[in-house]
Order: sequence, then structure tokens, then C-alpha cells
Amino acid sequence: MAVNSRSFADAVVVSFGARAARAEVEARGDDATAILEPGNADACSLRVAYQPRHEVVTLFLGVEEVPLELSLTGPVDLDDVRPWLGARVEAAVDGRYEQERTTLRDGSLVSVVGTFHLDDGDVRHVYRRRLGWFRRKLRRRVTFAPYE
Repeated sequence: MAVNSRSFADAVVVSFGARAARAEVEARGDDATAILEPGNADACSLRVAYQPRHEVVTLFLGVEEVPLELSLTGPVDLDDVRPWLGARVEAAVDGRYEQERTTLRDGSLVSVVGTFHLDDGDVRHVYRRRLGWFRRKLRRRVTFAPYE
């Protein structure tokens, strides 16, 4: 079933919002974002955005809002996206997501390797904010807690 971005964001909030301290939808023009903020400060905050004109669903993870994108080949179909998105959102909400962050000494983010611990195995994603080779980097693993 193809949906618009507002319906998509509403579906995310309905599916996962009960476990969040704050669950709401922000809409701007044709784009809408579902926001899930945990009550536990050690849990992973989430934003899920669907941008129909770019045909992409983006999951923003943690305080730094590390993006993970799913490119589509047309309007979003909830039945097609639900397994991919649901598994990752559930893992983050359940505390089965972690990030290995690489920063410079001043604290600026260089890259993140995120790992979702899913029922059928671990799934990793890589995000690079800065390209290049830096001599003085710090690596830190962050394991997020469950929402409740």
C-alpha cells in the first residue's frame, strides 16, 4: 500500500511510540518525520523521515543523528519497507544497537560504524562525516540502553 509521508510517519509513531517518552510527527511540506525520544537518557533517540520527492526513507540514530538511508524505486509501500525499518527501529528501542564512534581530539565526529543486533544476525552500517586521514583520533564504543 503506497502512502504519503505524513501517513508513513504516523504509522511509525503508532507502531513504536508507546515505548517512547515523546512520540510525534513533524511535517514540512511534502516531508514528514516521526520522532521517538526515549525516557532513558542512555537509549538511542530516533527520527524516521520519508522524503517522497527523493524516494528515500532515512533513519537518524542517536544524539548526532547518524543517518541510515533506504533508497526506494518509487512511492513508499509500507508492506515492503516494514521488515527493513521495523527490525532496525525495534533493535534500537530494545537496546540492541551500538555505535563505534571515531572523533578527533576536539570531539568532532569523523565516522560511525553502527551495529544492529537483529534476530537473524548483526547488520552494520557506516557513516563518514569527514573524509581524509587524521593522526589523532579517538574511538569509543557506545551501547545504547532499552527505552524502558
